[in-house]
Amino acid sequence: MKTKFYFPFVIATLLLSMSLYSCDIFDDDDDDDQDEVENIYVEVMEPATPIYHTNMWGAPYECFLMRERGDDDWKSRSKYSIVGFDYDPAYVWELYIEKRELANPPEGGSDTVYTLLKIIKQTPVAQQ
Repeated sequence: MKTKFYFPFVIATLLLSMSLYSCDIFDDDDDDDQDEVENIYVEVMEPATPIYHTNMWGAPYECFLMRERGDDDWKSRSKYSIVGFDYDPAYVWELYIEKRELANPPEGGSDTVYTLLKIIKQTPVAQQ
């Protein structure tokens, strides 16, 4: 009689432990699912002629030029691409920012997120 009572309990316990173990199989600790984060220094300035790009809906947005310290190539970025940074084209900026490359970027969105950590230098364009 006692065997009939324990049998469903044993089966339920085995099924539960197998299901919990199977979830752990797919949770490998690869760095593929981790965002890559680094803190970098960048320079930001207004281009000589305005640069416009279009978003995924075809609406234009204005850009500034940005390059990492030590890099010769300037890249155009949306004026709103650095979180916490209020861009003013009357200045050339040196910034310390967090650059986060997303492991799973949103569909139609950027795979890199920039966040302002500190304004290092703000030089009026006339002094250039």
